[in-house]
Amino acid sequence: MKLKVIFVFLILPTLFSCKTLNNRFNELALDCGASEVSNDSNQYFAIEGQQGFSEVDVSLFEISSGKPLPLEFSITKKSCIKILRGAKSSPRELVIVFRNQSAAKFVLPVSLKQSRKIFLESCHSYCLIFPMCGKFTEADASDVSKKVFHIATQSKEGLDAIVDDGSKISTVKINDAGCFSLPKDAGGTIKIRNERGSFLEADLTKLIQSTASEQVSNITLRDPLSVEEIRCKEKKKSHFLDNGKCFAKSFKEYCEDENKTIGVVILSSYFLNADCADIDLVLKNKTNLIFPSKSFNNPEIFSNLPNLRELNISGNYITSLENLIEVPNLEKVILFANKVPFDISSLSSIPSLRKIDITSSPITGIQRLSQLPNIEEIFVNTRDFSIFEKMNHLKSVEISGFDVIDVSKIPDLPYLEKLKFSNGSSIANIGALKKFKNLKELYFNGDLDPEDEFPDLKLDKFEISFGTNIDFSKLKNLQHVKNMEMKIVDFENYSKFPTFPNLETLDLYVDDSFPKTDLKFLTNFPNVKDLSLGYVSDSLADMPELNKLKRLSFTSTGYTSFKGLENLKNLEVLEISDTSQGVDFETLPPLQNLIEFNSTYHLVYKDSISWMSKFQKLKKLKINLNYTELLKASDFPEDLEDLSLESSHLEDINFLKDMPKLVSLDLRLKGNHSFSYHDFDLPYIKRAKIELHHTYYQAFPTFSNVEHLEIYSRGAELGDVNPAGPRFPRVKTLFYQDPTEDLTMLNDFKQLESLNLDTRVIQLSSIPKLNKLRNLILNDPDLEGLNGIENLPNIENLEFVATNRLTSLEGLTVLKNLKAIQGSTNLREQFGKGINCPESIDVSVGLRKYCLDTQKSFAPSFGPDPRGF
Repeated sequence: MKLKVIFVFLILPTLFSCKTLNNRFNELALDCGASEVSNDSNQYFAIEGQQGFSEVDVSLFEISSGKPLPLEFSITKKSCIKILRGAKSSPRELVIVFRNQSAAKFVLPVSLKQSRKIFLESCHSYCLIFPMCGKFTEADASDVSKKVFHIATQSKEGLDAIVDDGSKISTVKINDAGCFSLPKDAGGTIKIRNERGSFLEADLTKLIQSTASEQVSNITLRDPLSVEEIRCKEKKKSHFLDNGKCFAKSFKEYCEDENKTIGVVILSSYFLNADCADIDLVLKNKTNLIFPSKSFNNPEIFSNLPNLRELNISGNYITSLENLIEVPNLEKVILFANKVPFDISSLSSIPSLRKIDITSSPITGIQRLSQLPNIEEIFVNTRDFSIFEKMNHLKSVEISGFDVIDVSKIPDLPYLEKLKFSNGSSIANIGALKKFKNLKELYFNGDLDPEDEFPDLKLDKFEISFGTNIDFSKLKNLQHVKNMEMKIVDFENYSKFPTFPNLETLDLYVDDSFPKTDLKFLTNFPNVKDLSLGYVSDSLADMPELNKLKRLSFTSTGYTSFKGLENLKNLEVLEISDTSQGVDFETLPPLQNLIEFNSTYHLVYKDSISWMSKFQKLKKLKINLNYTELLKASDFPEDLEDLSLESSHLEDINFLKDMPKLVSLDLRLKGNHSFSYHDFDLPYIKRAKIELHHTYYQAFPTFSNVEHLEIYSRGAELGDVNPAGPRFPRVKTLFYQDPTEDLTMLNDFKQLESLNLDTRVIQLSSIPKLNKLRNLILNDPDLEGLNGIENLPNIENLEFVATNRLTSLEGLTVLKNLKAIQGSTNLREQFGKGINCPESIDVSVGLRKYCLDTQKSFAPSFGPDPRGF
């Protein structure tokens, strides 16, 4: 089964008072098919990134009440969605999901304008679960007294759930999607298993309470037979505990010098739940522990860890931290997003603590943290700022999770250098920031009181995101700031920007639907060196003289000319990105100091790039050409070293032989290309990336000194690909992507040391003998067997990325030099069981977990990340 990485893009509403902006919304509504705006009470949404759809392609749910309620809607012209305006007096939270699993989650306030754009992203599991589980029974979808769970495991075969409430044992019905429901007042113990033995055992009351704010939530099963390796640095041996079985003899034999075992260890709960005193022996000198299992609930393990300095147990089920009192040297504790409520007061008994992160965790006892005088960094959700009063050494504070944060309530912190307000909180009494005399970095993620004025702060960095209605005149006292970033902010009046004489980096980004402005306001940043403008303006014409500016990144959809850039005489890096097709590159001024030009996301339509001669110092160029004229070396700057060229109409590449200073080449030839034969060498190029669509490789020149090569063959026939090898005789690292089932073309790459394959091979039987190959990454989703792996006898590091069909790892027994192997989650589940290798067999690091034949051979499970290249 292929894993799908799913994300949520949260679209926050922004209220506007500008008449021009109102007209913009009205025009969008009319464009979507509204009748006269004043007489149409419906709401219209233009869906960006999803064209030509109908009602069968989309689902729309309201989730404001904590349950998924399907909404009635219709598709209008231009693929807009029309929603009947409801009579509710509170904001409505909606999720829109498409069949291709793109989605958006957004809020409809009562005062929302008649229309807006909705930008789709890949759907997070939160979005996906609602249409999957929300309708699995109509009763459960509408019954607020029930809680819906989704079992997030790859294998949903043989799933069963049993609830034991103390008086009786009952089974729970699970649908094909892995969803089931239970009453919210259910108690007792729930046990869930699948046919592979993966399981979850939990206190049902705590499980429901830990996700009380969600109508549908995920449950992840875990593998009871997983094991964790612990390696001793001195002898490079591998040791393990497996579900309670301890091998104290091997620990003592290979870890005699305990001081050599210091380092970072990542452990799972399966290891830590082992009932074995020898855990102390292994962990005694560890300084950093990370618990990624998301199911850890055994804090007793923390006893007797005298050297532990850092502990990360985020996202787990911690209920007590009392055993941490026995860790005398602990300095950092990260408890982000714990799943169940717990008492944190015991941390107050660890005076060595310097950093605590307890954001997004349901906690009690936070007041006791005031007894930690040596704390330097703290990340919390709290309204009780009195806990900071005795923390006189605090340097970094992050506060989140509340609608309004009153700065005046935060006590004076004389050493505070970094302050961050996150999660969309509104900030009140900004003037109170003046008490933080040493503040260097200030971050806001939310709204500011438009009446508040910032005090005189000697900031190095200032950042606002998701803010609205910013009055720039209120920033006039931030004269010392060096780096400023403002994103997703409603800029209404740029002319109010005060002068920032010390600003060096400025990043402004707004939604493309907001009104545009000219760039005259940039005169207020006379010493800026790095400038990024996202949808701020549709013209460069008013660009002022910025003599210190070295880098400009400009994104827009409406500009047609580069006039104005002549005022940036010392510009070194220019990046442009837009969807406009009418810009005239001939209007580019002669930027004498430009060394890097990136227009990859902008098609150049003119029949000449002679304008490139204006940039005599250019070293790096990324460009997308859309015309058919032959290119000449004289079209490019003479000193060009790095060229990335994309084209659908390029007729020849002869020009490359007259560019002797070129070191790196990225060539993306889309469409049908049929070059004449090229019998010349390009010995100066050391690194090449080539993407070809229906193009003949044998028509390519020789790259005699390229050592790093990436080949993306899209639509080329097998006969076209085979001659590629002789053109690249010295390649040591190769990434090869091609929908082929034949790997014989690799026969010409005899110097290969690292290989990354993304093909459609079923077996490796066609792979030639490559004696120098040390690192192999297989991205082959159809790979079913390892026949042919014997032709790679010196492999040391092996990684399976998208391989899900393997039925056996037995073929790996021929790889006598194999040191490490890594695989997909599916392979971990499939090959995580077996007989442990006996102590008498000496196998390499990473290969002790799974033995097929304890007398003759072994087959590895999964060890360290090889990271071959």
